[in-house]
Amino acid sequence: MDNQDRNRNKYMLAFLSLCETLSRDGYIGAIPAGARGLNERSTGYIGAILVTDERGVPQEFRCTYPVKPTMVQRVLYGDSLKSYIGVELCGIPLINSLQSSPSLFVVSEEFLLDVKKAISYPVICVYKAGDVIDLSLSDMPEVGFVSRTHLDSIVPENQGLALKKEKINCPNGRFQPIAISSPNIEGDIADAKKIIEDVFQYFNPLEPFERILKAIEIITRQDKRFQ
Repeated sequence: MDNQDRNRNKYMLAFLSLCETLSRDGYIGAIPAGARGLNERSTGYIGAILVTDERGVPQEFRCTYPVKPTMVQRVLYGDSLKSYIGVELCGIPLINSLQSSPSLFVVSEEFLLDVKKAISYPVICVYKAGDVIDLSLSDMPEVGFVSRTHLDSIVPENQGLALKKEKINCPNGRFQPIAISSPNIEGDIADAKKIIEDVFQYFNPLEPFERILKAIEIITRQDKRFQ
């Protein structure tokens, strides 16, 4: 797609996700971070970002090489591991690498909302409307700065952000309602809601994360650098 076509887009949206690569009985694949079963062995984490236009047509896709924490690092970082990897090692570098200028960033998990500190555009997390949503980030792991190659040199930086939630109905009834949450920053949730309501008549904002996961699964199976 040339620049003239890009300029005709009303909106561009960036969908950011963190995937966990796994190995089980010779099977190599990818799942959403944190969805691993007891018998599945995690081999690392891959961050990915997909930019679409307002109709869901892909404009740009980027992903990281796997981040592979050692067993000791997994134990030491505990529940904060996904947040450090998702935001500092994957999320912010992916956003900085984009050639596009999205109007809205949509993330798959609440811990990824902390990429907001690196951008001026609205950032939201999307869910099925029936999902239970914790509106408090008080229990969210502290986020710090992490070397791209090593999980060290941590400087904690707890944002303590409060979230605001909105339910969004599909204007033409094609899709089931969704819920969005966002840091309660003046103007952000209103701008995000308007964009989501506009694009919701064309595609479900949850669906691009399925595309990302399938793309990462293919990449991990075909390219040994991602295994």
